[in-house]
Amino acid sequence: YICLNMLDRSFAGAGAGAGAAAATRLVVVLAAQWTVNQQSILCAAAARSSQGFRSCLAFQLTARFLFPFCSCCSRCCYCCQVGCGVGSTVFPLLDINPQLTVYACDFSPRAVQLVQQNPAYSSGRVKAFVADITADAVLSQLPGPCVDYCSMVFVLSAVAPDKMPQAIRNVASVLKPSTGRILFRDYAAGDMAQTRLEDGNGVKFIRNNFYVRGDGTCCYYYSEDGLRALFAVEGFVCESMVVHAKTIENRKLDVKMPRRWIQAVFRWAPEEVCAAAREAARQQWVQQQQQQQQNQSTPPPDKKQRLYVA
Repeated sequence: YICLNMLDRSFAGAGAGAGAAAATRLVVVLAAQWTVNQQSILCAAAARSSQGFRSCLAFQLTARFLFPFCSCCSRCCYCCQVGCGVGSTVFPLLDINPQLTVYACDFSPRAVQLVQQNPAYSSGRVKAFVADITADAVLSQLPGPCVDYCSMVFVLSAVAPDKMPQAIRNVASVLKPSTGRILFRDYAAGDMAQTRLEDGNGVKFIRNNFYVRGDGTCCYYYSEDGLRALFAVEGFVCESMVVHAKTIENRKLDVKMPRRWIQAVFRWAPEEVCAAAREAARQQWVQQQQQQQQNQSTPPPDKKQRLYVA
């Protein structure tokens, strides 16, 4: 906490420049050695600090998920970040593991350009490229299926459900067989953001848990069974899955906001998943989508109905 206060004062003078970026990487290196409880204390304290420091620590929620996998490898390790954005977690991961190589891709050419303009990009340990995981062959940008860990953090929910299997199949092509893993984190059904979409103007309700925002972007909210079936079809074994539920309270406005995220680790092992199990998972996913399409004409429940159900 003392370190946090010192860095907070440095941010007031450094702004969002190189000093702020260096201070952020320092916090990440320290946080990688702390327990989850200590990291939670750090994030809680950061919420009361300056706006600049809050924005630089916003990726801590994701970093807690990635650090245990990318920092414990003593050998040469390859990581792929799908939907890397401007590289907020790419370069800190390089600091905590000097033997890590990161392949970073994003749908936005501007975001990839900002990653390539980062001074740390010249180290040769990062390759950033533009890719649409529903159409482009990601494997063509890599030397082969060499990736140990691939992160998909709030990425797959922006893909239409009928294109999700192709996106997962595309990402699986870069993983090492039997040992490559996908680190998944996304929205869970029942999240507060889903309720806001149902109430929002300009939002198109497509089917259960699937919406199109006013700006044209998609958003899907996953259930545990549906997510497990979606990855099992492509030969993935679910090693862990948990739904994180947290209530954020605004005491000034007396508002409670329930947030829900689903987090999972999938290992690509098609030889371990028998054909019968994959077909059963495929049927489960197809039936779920057909049921949602049948309910497409039924509008989402209004606010009073949702409160009654809750």
